[in-house]
Amino acid sequence: MDAIKDFNFSSKVNVVIEVKGFVGDELAEMFSGVKVKHKNIDGVVMSLIEGEVTDQAALIGVLNTLYNKRCSIIKVVKK
Repeated sequence: MDAIKDFNFSSKVNVVIEVKGFVGDELAEMFSGVKVKHKNIDGVVMSLIEGEVTDQAALIGVLNTLYNKRCSIIKVVKK
């Protein structure tokens, strides 16, 4: 539980968002400051979106954009 206590929802945080499928650079440019990497797991393309978000609202904005683009969000991890 200490990790939750140390997490401040109103400050910058580095995250990695794992998405099933291919996320192109044009979508990543919408998020400014993130990088997209791709990996293949058992024939399934996975995209890793990694970078800094300014606060919880910015993170929710990224997640909502991915959801609206019909991306399957697998995991979100604080880095």
